[in-house]
Amino acid sequence: MTSNDQSNVKPSLLVTVGSTLFPKLTDTILSAPILGVLAGRISTLKVQLGNAPPPSDLRTTLDNFDGSKGSYQKMIVEVMDYTTDFEGLVKSSDMVISHAGTFIAHRAGLGLCIGLS
Repeated sequence: MTSNDQSNVKPSLLVTVGSTLFPKLTDTILSAPILGVLAGRISTLKVQLGNAPPPSDLRTTLDNFDGSKGSYQKMIVEVMDYTTDFEGLVKSSDMVISHAGTFIAHRAGLGLCIGLS
């Protein structure tokens, strides 16, 4: 792929909180103002919520939201409690924001992982 081809490809972003909950992070990421900023910059946003429920207004914020997947200005948005293939999910994401610990970056071979607490 040439550098011109790569400039048209938008990266994917995974936000994960592990098995706990961190609604301050997940609710903020899934808010309309933040989704608006991300929509022009990424193709897919996956948010792993852990024990937290999705924000109550997510059904009205996203288009065609079915409880786990919808869209916002052409950006695909997926939410999930857990996944049986967490390492695969991390590896398939271009960027990861994590509250689950920075071990994810080492296990998945990522060069950069942002850990929040």
